[in-house]
Amino acid sequence: MRNLFFLFFALFLQGCAKQQNLSSVPEDKIDFDQLERIPLNEISDSLLGGKKYILLDMHDEELLFGAIHKVLCKNNRIYILDRKFNKLVVFDMKGQGIGKVGTFGQGPGEYLDIADFDVAEDGKIYCIDGQLDKLFSYSPDLTFLSATSLPFDADILQTLETGFLFGLSSWNHKKGKGSKVVLVDEEINILKEYLQYDDFFDPNYWLSFYQFVKTESHIVYNQPIDNHVYLFNHSGELEKSINIDFGDKNVLDEDKKDIERNIEKFDNYCLLRDFVVVTDRMIGGALWDGRQHKVFLHDMENMKCYNSEVVLDSDMSWGTGYSNGNWITYIDPDSDLSKYKSLPDSVRHHLGKEGFVLCLQILH
Repeated sequence: MRNLFFLFFALFLQGCAKQQNLSSVPEDKIDFDQLERIPLNEISDSLLGGKKYILLDMHDEELLFGAIHKVLCKNNRIYILDRKFNKLVVFDMKGQGIGKVGTFGQGPGEYLDIADFDVAEDGKIYCIDGQLDKLFSYSPDLTFLSATSLPFDADILQTLETGFLFGLSSWNHKKGKGSKVVLVDEEINILKEYLQYDDFFDPNYWLSFYQFVKTESHIVYNQPIDNHVYLFNHSGELEKSINIDFGDKNVLDEDKKDIERNIEKFDNYCLLRDFVVVTDRMIGGALWDGRQHKVFLHDMENMKCYNSEVVLDSDMSWGTGYSNGNWITYIDPDSDLSKYKSLPDSVRHHLGKEGFVLCLQILH
């Protein structure tokens, strides 16, 4: 009996070792209501550099996409995920098409649903299939390599030098149950669990997509609805949190539990959505403010916040993502070109031919 007690005690300690106590993680606070508000189109080049336009060649039907839900610029390539069309397409940095990743279907090596993807330093591409609960891998030349069953339900992933970070689903009842983020090795064994789900979430209402965002110094994580932005180091260890306090517009805990029933109350709330990026000087991303979609860039040195105009929920043209030091936006053929002060003739010509234009700006 005594030996049995020590066995259970050892297993308990092992479980605790996998959980990081948030009280040991330093936290900064930003009082969002106290920030000076400035239109986003007035931001200076010292904060957001001039635009580099990439004209995407989409003549090949295989490369056609309808929307950008995630974009990465890595290894001199551009990777674009369109969740609506359920495809991941690849271009070079000049906009020339390279190909489509994987094959949709129910056969061997085929996927049903690309929930998220990432690209490792060696060029390998990893995709989560949200229906099959598998991790698909592809070579840099887009050849299928493997499909590994995941021991948990995952929404998002981030490749590390050795292993991965996974953002787990709120409905996950497998390994890592109750945790939001897990650090795993290359064989998908859980090494550490972070950030426990509380009672105040709604697994039946998907407010927005979200993603890990890798910067020069950190991997940034935020899952709506949560005012906290968490910073992991590149080894997957949690180092810091930032609490973005919206004051009277913070979502009350009880209203997070049944969003559809409480949706009208969100007319008075503000929250983070889609993606958040944190550099040494700037915090940027998307907001749902009074159920209206906006993009923001906050200059932490000068306590100024640059905000876009209200856009449609499906319109991510003001802020599509962040990758390799670049704030990424886009212009599609249906865009109102009058809101763009100056566009090169080559860009206007490309848009006139139903082309799609990606815009990269260095975020300082």
